[in-house]
Amino acid sequence: MAEGQGGGKSTGDVDAEVQKERAMIIDAVCVRIMKARKVEVHNELVSSVIKQISMFQAQPPMIKKRIESLIYREYIQRD
Repeated sequence: MAEGQGGGKSTGDVDAEVQKERAMIIDAVCVRIMKARKVEVHNELVSSVIKQISMFQAQPPMIKKRIESLIYREYIQRD
């Protein structure tokens, strides 16, 4: 049982889980910002997300991908 907390997970599995968790965090922050502000310019939304996330350094390309996902899933809409 010296494998640690994660058991026998490979580095790829751990990376995938971390990316999935980060995506959920970015989604939650975007939705929270848009609920509060109702309308926001894309660049302002990205910078607000970066400022609010303290657990990791959110990268603009990933934030953009998550915003597109939220638009596709109809959590937010493009004006």
